[in-house]
Amino acid sequence: MTIGTPTHINFILDETGSMGSVWDATISAFNEYVEGLRGDGNPVTFTLTKFNSERVEIVDAGVGISDVSPLTRETYRPAANTPLYDAIAGSIRSTERYLEGLDPKPAVVCDIFTDGFENASREYTREMIFDLITSKQAEGWTFAYMGADQDAWTVGRAIGIPGENTASYAQRDPGEAMNRKLGAMKRRVRRGTTIASEGFYTDEERKTGSPR
Repeated sequence: MTIGTPTHINFILDETGSMGSVWDATISAFNEYVEGLRGDGNPVTFTLTKFNSERVEIVDAGVGISDVSPLTRETYRPAANTPLYDAIAGSIRSTERYLEGLDPKPAVVCDIFTDGFENASREYTREMIFDLITSKQAEGWTFAYMGADQDAWTVGRAIGIPGENTASYAQRDPGEAMNRKLGAMKRRVRRGTTIASEGFYTDEERKTGSPR
């Protein structure tokens, strides 16, 4: 792949009750993350998948990065439990539909941001998600996982995400975590690469509370 290759970012964002303790901070961090992706000069489209056990919601499917709607307290309302596997599957299926008929197809990055562990999926198991992620990585998709106050390496690897594409963050500071995500994503967009085994984060970015 070369610089300038279109990139589609599918951002999978935890909207469960535990995020309520950092409600405004998460809104601000996400909006700053999206703003930081604008103006890079490379073609980027974006889909947001928000999830909790009341709903898995696909927002702004396949819009240009400049048209992504900012989050507000009305559009981001933390509640309920964590159907992580169902959310990942829903986002993948949405992206598959978006890619239909596109030529050339963009590089695809599925970026997972959560502060909790799977506890509420009804349709998909860990084994099913592992197989789904593995199959998509074989097609060239990239998956990245960032989890709060947890062993993100273990959680990410359990669902098929390479260890170098996982990172932990302190739940109290989503802004710092999004800042690390922004740096990693900008590098990925500029390279236009979809090699799943290539490290998404630097060694420093994988550390909890790494400097901005």
